[in-house]
Amino acid sequence: MLILIVAVAAVVTVSGGLLVVLLIRETRRAYAFDRRLAVSRAEALKLGPQAAADATGPGETDRVFAEFTLAAVRAVSLLAPFGAKERAKLAMMLRTAGIRHTDAVPIYLCVKVVLALAAGAAASLVAVRTGVLGSHLALAGFLFLAGAIVGGLLPELVIRNRNASRTREMAEALPSALDLLVMCLEAGLTFERALLTTAEELEAIEPKLASELRVLEAELRVGSDHRTVLEDFQRRTAVAGLRDLATTLLQSERYGTPLTQSMRNIAEGERLQRAARVEEQAQRLPVILTLPMMLLVLPGTMLLMAGPAFLQALQAMKSVG
Repeated sequence: MLILIVAVAAVVTVSGGLLVVLLIRETRRAYAFDRRLAVSRAEALKLGPQAAADATGPGETDRVFAEFTLAAVRAVSLLAPFGAKERAKLAMMLRTAGIRHTDAVPIYLCVKVVLALAAGAAASLVAVRTGVLGSHLALAGFLFLAGAIVGGLLPELVIRNRNASRTREMAEALPSALDLLVMCLEAGLTFERALLTTAEELEAIEPKLASELRVLEAELRVGSDHRTVLEDFQRRTAVAGLRDLATTLLQSERYGTPLTQSMRNIAEGERLQRAARVEEQAQRLPVILTLPMMLLVLPGTMLLMAGPAFLQALQAMKSVG
């Protein structure tokens, strides 16, 4: 028991020291970046009172607290055993899920680490306090590891669930969005203006798809390389129809192919895929209903059919006796 306590204390001390070092380093980096932006803030203050208010943003205390919190989040995220390639994949997964914050990956990794440590500590403490382990207190380490694994997997499950839900909802609204986009193009609007109009009309129906179209329109409007923007849009989009749209736009920019007919074909293909998904779900319904029918309907049916015969058999046996 003493050896276990000493080992836990050593691990906590080393982790705390490492966290303090990382926190100090990240705080220094944040303040260095803030000093580099001091000139831009000073220039913004010369624009006027409203611009000064917009440029200064929150108060000094709130700004320092926000920078300290962000530095702490970044420091904790460095404890996660992820390399550069894994972090790039996480960034793409978060962008696909609609999370576009600049520090989304550090925040995600910080939440992952905190939940893992909290779940592991809670599992081991509950087991020790309730006496489940008995005299085998060394198994608390295995419970800590199991709880840490479960807690670390929870954020990933949430993000994947959100990604699947977002993809499904965007795929449902995509055919109508493409039809509206075709109508805007045929009315004489530019592609960027047609994207913005479509996003505004879709805001009340499907805000996720509208947000994605707004991001694409903003990236195209600021003058970035259209090919790079469309390739990035194609990579971060999990909807097959939106990937087809990005491919169509790339081909139109390279070869000058017409957009309207291609978009009509994509919309028609999305409608066919939606009908195929509904038909597939309808075909799976009898298989899904088999188990509930066996558990709920079959016992009542057997009782209704065999019950009278069973009662008659009992009466006959009583009369014979």
